[in-house]
Amino acid sequence: GKRRLALRLLADGATDDDTTVLVSTDSSTAALRAEYESALDDVTPAIGVVDCAGDAYGDPKDNDWTRHVSMPSDLGSVGTAVTELYDTLGTDRAGGVDRLGVLSLTTLGLNATLDQTIRFVHSLTRLVEEREGLAVLTAHASSFEETDLRQIEAFVDGVVYTRDATDGLEVRIDGLG
Repeated sequence: GKRRLALRLLADGATDDDTTVLVSTDSSTAALRAEYESALDDVTPAIGVVDCAGDAYGDPKDNDWTRHVSMPSDLGSVGTAVTELYDTLGTDRAGGVDRLGVLSLTTLGLNATLDQTIRFVHSLTRLVEEREGLAVLTAHASSFEETDLRQIEAFVDGVVYTRDATDGLEVRIDGLG
């Protein structure tokens, strides 16, 4: 549900000139990249992955397409890795859109303080705004106190709430009108 929707939102309208950086907290780099590629419509944007989960496909090694952060609670290193991937992958892609997917903020937030999580979201949204890009961050609302979630939501343009229903995924959108 939620993860697939997030990847589809990121992929919608993507072009060959775009740069997408995905922050993974629960999937291997190869699996997440493949899942995103399957959501694309016959385009090949640059795709980088910040792996905070530990890659299931061997020893974690950084390369032009991947950065590994050993501790999900090290939000500063996650943010630095996102910026490095944008700088590395976006060099020859003039006119493209920078896209960012954080899958999932819940996992990152469980390993950090609320203040650290809020500062992290703020810095990512500023980065995306400066680049006139698009970001999709997923979180499990039940993992945060309502007042804490509202503080995080203050940094985004809109929120898509999802829940599983008997006839599929129910979606409610706030703020993206």
